[in-house]
Amino acid sequence: MYPPPQFKENRSAILLNMIRTLRFGALVSTYNKEQIISHLPVDVEENGNTIWLNTHVSRANPHWQVTRESPTVAIFEGPHAYIRPSWLTAKKLHGKVVPTWNYIAVHAHGTIEAVNEQTWLLEHLAALSGAVEAERPQPWALTDAPADFIDKLLPQIVGIRLRVSKLTGVWKMSQHHSEQNRSEIISGLHAENNPCSQKVASVMSNIKTSFTNNK
Repeated sequence: MYPPPQFKENRSAILLNMIRTLRFGALVSTYNKEQIISHLPVDVEENGNTIWLNTHVSRANPHWQVTRESPTVAIFEGPHAYIRPSWLTAKKLHGKVVPTWNYIAVHAHGTIEAVNEQTWLLEHLAALSGAVEAERPQPWALTDAPADFIDKLLPQIVGIRLRVSKLTGVWKMSQHHSEQNRSEIISGLHAENNPCSQKVASVMSNIKTSFTNNK
């Protein structure tokens, strides 16, 4: 991913927080000289200076057979929205504006390894579902399902751990625009009245304090 300097985000805490918020990404590796891509839920594990992204696949999915020597990247797509030129006063004044797209993206590079241990898989599944269920009323827990039912399903999946060697991110949120333009874009996004546009408007409104990029 090419991160334009004005949109580049390289602070691990910000990037990991976005991964934890999104919880779902695309794992891209090379297998048998071809790209293999799996869309997967992810749990973040930090152990000292080491960062792991933990997930799992069906045993029928060959992604777990990728070797540690093959570079892998996990791709996470955050809030994004189309930006209309007609929202800007500049369009009426001189017309020197074009459509664009605001977005957030995080890439986690590293190598992966397969995990078959039952204890690890149970802990991983509990952590993965627990993180999502905690936000809901009457949260479901892995122990709510019969133990023999879970034991029957476990052999059908394989755990995957991505050891992160590099994190990169792009927060393209009109940082290079004037405050007037940014205000007009935020107003336009709110008027769109859809969840994606609302999320981008929220990020833009807070980017100075929460998402100020490193130039």
